Amino acid sequence: IFFNQVDIVQHLQGNAGYLNELFGIFRGAEVESRKKDAVLLIQQCCSIAKNLQPPARQTLYNNFIAHGLLQVINFGLRSADVGVRVGATDILAAMI
Repeated sequence: IFFNQVDIVQHLQGNAGYLNELFGIFRGAEVESRKKDAVLLIQQCCSIAKNLQPPARQTLYNNFIAHGLLQVINFGLRSADVGVRVGATDILAAMI
């Protein structure tokens, strides 16, 4: 399972079009539920990244930040949904 998770995260990281679409959800007037799902997906990626080697993990986080990760965290921490706030907190904690 671990290797499959690593493959998924590396594929997402290498797919600039997908990352633009994923992080673009937070730039527009998207539906709240879609933003929630995006936060939870990014949370899962960051959770998987904890098991990556430090250089690969750093590359992933740099890539996410370049695409707008801070907007995601900002949205998540301001959300009324507890699950989204927890997700944003997990993302932030994973980066530290």
